[in-house]
Order: sequence, then C-alpha cells, then structure tokens
Amino acid sequence: GHDVMSAVLKWRKTGTKGWHEEPMECIDPWNRDHWRGAFTVLEMGAHEFTIEAWGDTWKSWQHEWHMKFGARQPDLKSETLEGAAFIEKAARLANLRKKNADAEWLRRLAKEMKNAAPEQVNALVYDPELDALMWQHGDRAVSAALMPDFAQHTELVPDNSQAALGA
Repeated sequence: GHDVMSAVLKWRKTGTKGWHEEPMECIDPWNRDHWRGAFTVLEMGAHEFTIEAWGDTWKSWQHEWHMKFGARQPDLKSETLEGAAFIEKAARLANLRKKNADAEWLRRLAKEMKNAAPEQVNALVYDPELDALMWQHGDRAVSAALMPDFAQHTELVPDNSQAALGA
C-alpha cells in the first residue's frame, strides 16, 4: 500500500530560531497532491514560512489496521505488535524532548496494546489523546521541507494598516 502523508505549514518571525506550525489539510483525497494550510501572524515584522511533509508511519499503520480489522482478518498479532512499536518509538522521542508524562503514558499504552484482543486494539487506535501525542511525538526523520528557489524561506511582511484596524 501507499503511505499516508502528513504536512505542516511552519512559520516564524525572521531572525528567530523556533518554528510555529499548523497541520495542513489534504484537499484532494483522490490524488493527495493538493494541500491547504493557514496561519495567523501574531506580531509585526517580517516573517518566513515553509512547508514540511513526511510519510506518516502512524497514520499509515492506522489505515492498514482499519482495513485488516474491518475485513475481520483472524490473526492481527503482528499488526498489533507493529502498532505498539510505533507508540514505543514516539515514547522515546517524547523522552528526548523532556516530555516525561507523555512518554510514560505512551509506554503504558504500548504495553497494554501488546496484550490486547483485536477489539481492544481497535478502540485504542482511535483514542483522541493517542492521536494527539502521536502527532506531537511522531517520527519525522524522513521529512522534506519546501525551500522556494527565490529565498531560503518565503518572507511575509504584515500590512500595518490592516493590523491597526484590528486594534
């Protein structure tokens, strides 16, 4: 099968280190090659933005699980262990980011998942808290960022007249 892609729109004030990011939405589910994203500039001054995309192993696994569970395949043990391994990897990444509570929660869930029946795994797979943590601590090691030809990042300068209207 094909990997499920994920993408974020990243922006920052020019000259700062850290990026803000917002998930992008795929607006062409058939071809999956048209995406939309938006962000709000929070302070005056020049800003730069870029797009980062990656093959999302967790979402790809969720899709595979959904198909196999829905088809009532009798033995899903290897898929269960694979999903638990993705969660354990996210726990390690959370640990590296000093998010110890997230890491502990993910480790506990992975352990629970390894010994669960397929019906229990199916309920865990779509837990909103798990989804949020897998997004936050997912593996982006093979991501790619868009770097426009005309600059390292595309620069924006907010319109002062529009900003004054909102004040």
